[in-house]
Amino acid sequence: TQQDIKKEDLEQLKSEGKKKAEQNLNNHLILKKIAEKENLKVSDQEMHEQFKEIAKANNLPLAQVIDSVNKEGKKEELRSSILFKKTVDFLVEHAIIE
Repeated sequence: TQQDIKKEDLEQLKSEGKKKAEQNLNNHLILKKIAEKENLKVSDQEMHEQFKEIAKANNLPLAQVIDSVNKEGKKEELRSSILFKKTVDFLVEHAIIE
């Protein structure tokens, strides 16, 4: 019946979502370990550059973006995002292609 099909679809979506979440978590942990091992950090200048990019992309004053990120407690989330991008860039730069 249609209800059975929807139930199967829902179970499949849950299963796929769980696998995707596990894969994302594994990737996150691996990138975090690599960043630590390679002593990769995000400087205040890199944070400021990211704030400027966000301000420009959203046509907002820089001070408003900085204030908003600080008020919403998103500064560490933004720092993590930049760090993961730096880590991926590091891996690409140091990749050995056979």
